[in-house]
Amino acid sequence: MKKSLLFIGLLLTSLMGWAQDFTATTVEGVEMKFKVISETDKTCCVGTDLLALIDPSQEASADNLSCIAIDPYYAGKVTIPGVANGYTVTTIGEGAFQFCEYVTEFEIPTTITSIHKQAFAYCSAVTALDIPDEVQELGDACFYWCESAKSIKLPAGLTSIPQMMVTSCHALENIELPAGIESIPNSAFAYCTSLAHIDVPEGVTLIDVSGFLHCEALQSITLPTTLKRINNGAFTNCEQLEAIELPEGIEYLGDFIFWNCYTLTTFAFPASLTHIGTFLLASDANITSVYSYLPEPIDLGDFGNTQTFTMLPGITGACTLYVPAGTVDLYRAASGWNVFVNIEEMPQSSINEIRSASSADEEQHYNLLGQPIDAGTPGIHIVAGKKVLVK
Repeated sequence: MKKSLLFIGLLLTSLMGWAQDFTATTVEGVEMKFKVISETDKTCCVGTDLLALIDPSQEASADNLSCIAIDPYYAGKVTIPGVANGYTVTTIGEGAFQFCEYVTEFEIPTTITSIHKQAFAYCSAVTALDIPDEVQELGDACFYWCESAKSIKLPAGLTSIPQMMVTSCHALENIELPAGIESIPNSAFAYCTSLAHIDVPEGVTLIDVSGFLHCEALQSITLPTTLKRINNGAFTNCEQLEAIELPEGIEYLGDFIFWNCYTLTTFAFPASLTHIGTFLLASDANITSVYSYLPEPIDLGDFGNTQTFTMLPGITGACTLYVPAGTVDLYRAASGWNVFVNIEEMPQSSINEIRSASSADEEQHYNLLGQPIDAGTPGIHIVAGKKVLVK
């Protein structure tokens, strides 16, 4: 009797296990693995949803991950079904298409609400990704190394994006960030070496470590007025960055943020800052003007960051630090700031005059000191009382 009960128990366990995983065929004839999420709701997930090595002694690869949902050597388009074997497909599991290097296009159904970590990592032949607006969650590194993807459409309703979301998407040129996000997480856009411009939406308060690291084609970026903090290395090696306007209200700048941003010619510190990190502008060989709107200089020695400017090539004379009226002596005595040879007061700015200028003068361009400049000069201009980035 006991043996019979044991046999029945093993049989039921086996049947339950079988019911949890199944395969179905896509319209292209591709066999795809699924895992049941809920028998009650009749929902399922693409793949096993578990990043696991077949042979733990070997590195992850197309042949050594049990989570991959299709033959990783399949070439062509893949249409993910909205319904498989009577189950609604709501999730793309962990690593479901990782290392599917020959898939050229994915069609994702509107039934999908969640895409888990590394789901499309190393899909290096995909040229575009269109993520339905019904998706509410993206996992870490979900599009990592989709190196041929020129555009990625994100769901408009997302309230967060994951770390390393599009890291090493080398061909990425177009991506629009959802209006509801509050941060750019760790390495989210690192090594997106074709990205020339991006708008960071209002509401974002943080750009985290290495957020735009090695975005070597990035020429301009629009930062929101809500931004409070930029962490270490966020724009390191953005070699083509022509200008950046930090919003008044920002409080914290980490270390190495603009290291090797060779194309920058001017830089301004808003009055709201309470922390400025080390080697902030290191190796930025073309900077000739630094503006500090701080009414009193932050003592960089307080943070052990007296190296903030010491690798700025122009501090020996070619670069001028402009400071508020009456503060030159304070800056000359302040740790870190006193490495500048040239420290001058900002002239009484004519910006107020610009704001009230007649319509005939509205197209006159001024620099941050309120001095008239040619409209074609690259950098931040004041035009009709507003700051304008001229490339």
